[in-house]
Amino acid sequence: MHKPVIIALAVTSLLSLVGCTSAPRANPQTANLPAADPQLAPLTFIAGAWIDATDKPNTPFNEEHWMLPRGKSMAGTFRRIGGDGIGRFVEVTHINVADDGVFLRLRHFHNPLDPRTGETEANVFKLRETNGNRATFDAVSNTRGVTSVTYAANGPDTLNVEIVFDDGKPTERFSMHRIRSKGD
Repeated sequence: MHKPVIIALAVTSLLSLVGCTSAPRANPQTANLPAADPQLAPLTFIAGAWIDATDKPNTPFNEEHWMLPRGKSMAGTFRRIGGDGIGRFVEVTHINVADDGVFLRLRHFHNPLDPRTGETEANVFKLRETNGNRATFDAVSNTRGVTSVTYAANGPDTLNVEIVFDDGKPTERFSMHRIRSKGD
């Protein structure tokens, strides 16, 4: 056999082994995919993967991932890594539609996935308003001094987060850049 023919056969075999095709594959698992509740539509701008936009060395690094709304909920994760490279905490976040509104619930876990001291219930916030690509959630219960959390898109690839405290602490603000789009 000639060298070009052998190479062509090898490439064809390799592509068939890894399942590479030119047409997208149908996913039979999506038949039961629940439609997103319309009340979550204004929050889809936060879906995707985001990393900290701060370029200062030795400062905490933030990363956040949000799934698209499905049915009556959205889910997200957040982690903060200190400037020394040690994980400070992770957060599991859930937004859901209830009879009396849309709620953001979250739980913090410190390294190595230990619940925050004295925290036995989720922090609960209620959606106060959405305006374009901006959503503000106000404290309801167990929020440990946080009065509100706001997510605001600044264009398609920047997400600004603002956390307001009631105990004299300065408002925490940080920006994140999109690294993966919605649904990826």
